[in-house]
Amino acid sequence: MISLSKGGPSLALLIAPLTFGQAEFQIIGEEFPVGFRCGAVSADGTTVVGWLDSNEAFRWDAERGPETIPRLEFATDVSADGSFIVGRVMAILQPDPADPTVRIDGLRAARRGPTGDIDVLGALREPEFINDRWNAFSSVAHGISADGTVVVGSATGPTGPNQAFRWVEGEGIASISQIESSFALFEEFDILVRSEARAVSADGNVVAGSAVTPMSPSILDSLATRWTESEFMVELEIDPAVQKSGARGISDDGQVLVGVAQRPIGEDPSGTKLFTSEAMLWRSDGTATILLPERSIAIAASGDGSTLVGVTSVGATDFDTAFIWTESAGAGLLEEVLAQEYGVSTGGWTLTAARDVSRDGRTIVGDAVDPAGSEKVFVVQLPPLEEVPACSPADITSAGVTWSPSIDSSIPDGRADLSDLGFLLLAWLNLDARYADITTTGAGIEGAQGYLTPDGNVDLDDLGVFLSVWLLGC
Repeated sequence: MISLSKGGPSLALLIAPLTFGQAEFQIIGEEFPVGFRCGAVSADGTTVVGWLDSNEAFRWDAERGPETIPRLEFATDVSADGSFIVGRVMAILQPDPADPTVRIDGLRAARRGPTGDIDVLGALREPEFINDRWNAFSSVAHGISADGTVVVGSATGPTGPNQAFRWVEGEGIASISQIESSFALFEEFDILVRSEARAVSADGNVVAGSAVTPMSPSILDSLATRWTESEFMVELEIDPAVQKSGARGISDDGQVLVGVAQRPIGEDPSGTKLFTSEAMLWRSDGTATILLPERSIAIAASGDGSTLVGVTSVGATDFDTAFIWTESAGAGLLEEVLAQEYGVSTGGWTLTAARDVSRDGRTIVGDAVDPAGSEKVFVVQLPPLEEVPACSPADITSAGVTWSPSIDSSIPDGRADLSDLGFLLLAWLNLDARYADITTTGAGIEGAQGYLTPDGNVDLDDLGVFLSVWLLGC
């Protein structure tokens, strides 16, 4: 939020992002008889990855369409330019050094490179002969850095429970389950902890995930964590009312993490506790924000963390639907945003979850289902943001209230002109802060795009801002 000085706003401050062009909606996999599941989209928005119900990974781009990826069972994330894809393969292992003829199958985290080669990333626990049979244990990759050299995920730990891992090209795989509690550093706690790494920053140095920590209500309840080499795993959610939580997505710089927190909301007739899931945003400064208050999960963040996506359940039937959250507009159902702001129909497809968003926040991917129950992957491409003169910087709303065209005033036309000046003066004379058209068509003034903090009054400060906008020819 920008404060207005006594000298008035500079022309540089009277610039705000507005959208131009048409949004696009498409479905991936309609030509295939099997269901599709969405994994992720590359940071540049060009490549989508996921998997088929037949346990085959796929990649998609606009030029080649969907293609299956040999050997890779799941594709969970993709590097910034689409070159590297991570997930899981069924690897053939030789568990007995003394007998190379012994071979077993084992699920392993894997990375596919630009040439199609598959790198098996290993595991945290080597195969063991237990109860008259070889046990392979397992690992799976969930996230990859922008350049593809760092991969994170979870694997069977040395003592049994899954542990978060970080794989670095040239160094190999290592557990990152050390816990630095908000109260104390438990040096031996990591041998018992259950943890998971779900996403990694662009440079590979910050990891979002969850772990059972000394603050967990029980050994079954994980809490959202943020890992760095210097701090180990640090709990993000320290509200004692939270039963469990987990971080699912992260911004490029690792300063914004998103996920879910579960809080108790009562008991059923048998006395069993009932919980609700809240979509969460955590910042590195320790602040936590509830994005949606119930039955929701935030899954991914844009590069700067200003656009978040996920899934929420609406209505009495708990029907899953994709949501989008932005700093300027708050949370909204993605289907409604497409219809109301861009005039785009999904053609009967229900967007059941938004799984990822590109670095610029303009490409959103996720899961969709048609009326017949066919499950595929959707791609939404919002028009780019352009820097244009803003027509909505004056304070003519009461604090925190968005100006609405339904109010009996002029209908916004995207310009500041004599008609608006008349309304502003009328509002000034009548001390009624509703009357003025200095917003773009259909847009609200929520303060974030304003250059005055709304105070419910129309006064000389507002007139000064209006005249500055008018001089721009907005």
